[in-house]
Amino acid sequence: MKAELGRRVFLGSAVTLGIGSIGVINAAGALRAEPDGDVVYNEIVGQFMDAIGRMQGRPDAEAARRVGSSLRLLAAWGQAHRIDDAIRRGIDERVRQHGRQALLARPFDLRTELVMRGWRLPPGFAPLATPADFGDSLDDLRVHGITQHWSDYAAAFEQAAERLHGAPGRLTRVQGAPNECTGANFMLMMLESQVFLACTLGLAVGPEFCAVATALVLGWKWRMWAQGC
Repeated sequence: MKAELGRRVFLGSAVTLGIGSIGVINAAGALRAEPDGDVVYNEIVGQFMDAIGRMQGRPDAEAARRVGSSLRLLAAWGQAHRIDDAIRRGIDERVRQHGRQALLARPFDLRTELVMRGWRLPPGFAPLATPADFGDSLDDLRVHGITQHWSDYAAAFEQAAERLHGAPGRLTRVQGAPNECTGANFMLMMLESQVFLACTLGLAVGPEFCAVATALVLGWKWRMWAQGC
């Protein structure tokens, strides 16, 4: 049953990776690549998706630290493979082909995207980002790329780990401080905007950008849920 679900998810959102392999998303939401791809990339993304999977339901400190460490490796891999330049070229090409406003007006259902990929959503999940946020993220990615964001997200998950105490299954939710929740919501807005761009623009460069972006949203939403935000 899981294998069949994995095939359906793959057929629904298959993307050819820039490194020449095909990303396959299994029923647990994990991205796996065919053996002829970049083995370093495969290992990094495998660790990242496994760690995000552990964030579902009962986020724990170790899972958050593993998300952070794998994101640091992914950022380094992306810099070495000039992923930021590829992102810029992809955005410029799509803006020339379709126009900026038409791109930002494309329909997109974040909840459906997450569920289709096999992720378990936290209670009360609701998208936060607006079309204006999508436009800000498009401009930001065009100028700065994505690898520095991955490094920043790594630091955020590592900091979150300090408050995610207890073993999986015995987590006690805490009430997040107002300033902490404001910062967490701002990061969520950025992550959701990047999901919109990654999944609607089809920026298939290096990592399957849509899969990585959706996993990040999922992990961060579970972190916010666990910390009462």
